Formats: sequence, C-alpha cells, structure tokens
Amino acid sequence: MSATVTSMKLKFPEFQTVDDATVGFALEEALLFLGSWMNGARDIAHMYLAAHLLAVSKASADSDGREITHETIGRISTTYKSSGVGAGSATIGDLLTTQYGNRYMQLKNLGNPRFKMV
Repeated sequence: MSATVTSMKLKFPEFQTVDDATVGFALEEALLFLGSWMNGARDIAHMYLAAHLLAVSKASADSDGREITHETIGRISTTYKSSGVGAGSATIGDLLTTQYGNRYMQLKNLGNPRFKMV
C-alpha cells in the first residue's frame, strides 16, 4: 500500500472534506520525518503521521492555536499557555496530543529494532 491522498481519505474518512492539496501537503511534510524503517509499517505510519499533522493544524485553526490552562466562568477569566510556537503550526513534538500521533509512535517503535513490543 502506498500513502496517497486517496488512501488517506479511505483510511481516515474524517478527512474526506479536506481538499486534496492540503492532504497531499501533509503527506509530503510527514515524509520528511520518516527516515528508514525495518518493517512494512512505513506506509501506514506515513499516513498516521500525516493525519496527526492535519488534526493538529485543524485544532490550532479552530482555537487560534492557544492552549487554555485555566478557565473561570464567574466574572469570566481565561489563562492561556505561553508558547514560542506560532498559532496554526503543527509540530512533530506534539505526537502524543492526537490519536494519530500515538499510533504513529507505536508503529515507529515496531519499526525500530531497539524497541520490542511486549
């Protein structure tokens, strides 16, 4: 199986409404981080990493990229986490923030001979 826009949209129907160019760009960006793999999980991992990038990008766009650390309803007060990263930027460092990033890490560990699944 090859990681393509079509395979992404079949695997992840939640991205059906995302335009093909955006999905294609996420696949290209994810490819930069893949490197070499020891097993056949590379293509599926490629799609999970691209899905992670799409999900993080969408979440950042929906919330203007700021993470809320504290919220009070009475007399309305909201505190945001300060970050050196601009709004709307998806990074590889936040892999554990999405189900896709978590799955990518599992697949990556399977493809790395230093790690063993128990």
